[in-house]
Amino acid sequence: MAKSDYQYQAFYCEENIWQLAKQRNESDGEVWFIINPQQSVAMAMQQAATDQAFLVWDYHVVYYSPTEGIFDLDTLCDFPCEPQEYLQASFLDFSPSLDEEYAPYFRVIAAKDYLAEFSSDRTHMLDKQGKYSATPPPWSLIGKGSNLSAYRDFHDKQIGDIFSLVQLMER
Repeated sequence: MAKSDYQYQAFYCEENIWQLAKQRNESDGEVWFIINPQQSVAMAMQQAATDQAFLVWDYHVVYYSPTEGIFDLDTLCDFPCEPQEYLQASFLDFSPSLDEEYAPYFRVIAAKDYLAEFSSDRTHMLDKQGKYSATPPPWSLIGKGSNLSAYRDFHDKQIGDIFSLVQLMER
């Protein structure tokens, strides 16, 4: 499948991946929240990195299929992409020049659990005047209220398992 076969709204990766996981409906699929304690993860090969080699997200979300690889609707890498290739291009090719504060960690969640438990009311995208900082998706809100902050919180150990880049690559 091509990227265009999936629903997409820029700057709403957590919802894009929820929609993708729902569409794929794989029993062994995983959702990876890319986070760190500082909420500043450096990533390369991202469409939004216009004139630079990398950009810094407060978090990012991708889907992992054991049979097909990484599905990242915001990447310039292949779609889907073999996991080692994706991790190399997105993090390792430029990371030696970065401080530890930009290092990625991965909260790994079974896609079926993410589909059942995730909710977002999109309030994280509202500015101080109550206006969206990016156009919201055309689909309905996911769930009731929002538990997005728990998924993004590096110190919250109740959802999934957290791996360093090296641990994830060894896994």
